[in-house]
Amino acid sequence: MTQRTILVKSTPQGPIKKEWIIDAAIQPGMLVEYASATRIQVLSATLDPIMRVVTEDYETSMDGTYTSGDKVPFIVPAKGDEVMVWATSAAAATIAATNTLYSDGNGFVQLGTAIAGTPGIAVALETLVLVANTPAQIKCEVL
Repeated sequence: MTQRTILVKSTPQGPIKKEWIIDAAIQPGMLVEYASATRIQVLSATLDPIMRVVTEDYETSMDGTYTSGDKVPFIVPAKGDEVMVWATSAAAATIAATNTLYSDGNGFVQLGTAIAGTPGIAVALETLVLVANTPAQIKCEVL
């Protein structure tokens, strides 16, 4: 079943919601980081342990794109929140439910193995078969 929202399930207090200006094109479901005091950018660090996910709004659906300079809504989901994010892989791969997901440093999550200093940021809640270099959405739980 295709989800139509980024935030699937949340803790009672809900995620922190923010709106900042984006520096480059981005889609709902991608991971972001702070670029300055007023701007965000596609997540470029694989060591960032805090998940921040761009969300959809009344003008941009989950399949839409925000452009550079747009004010973009994003959430900082709490541990245990369920969110839809984009996953990718350089080669064909299968992400199984319960696999730990890591940032790929380009705004997506990826299947990986634990590396010292690289925390997992989510756990897959469904199985997803990835085609090489073709991003796909996956439901996951924030660690």
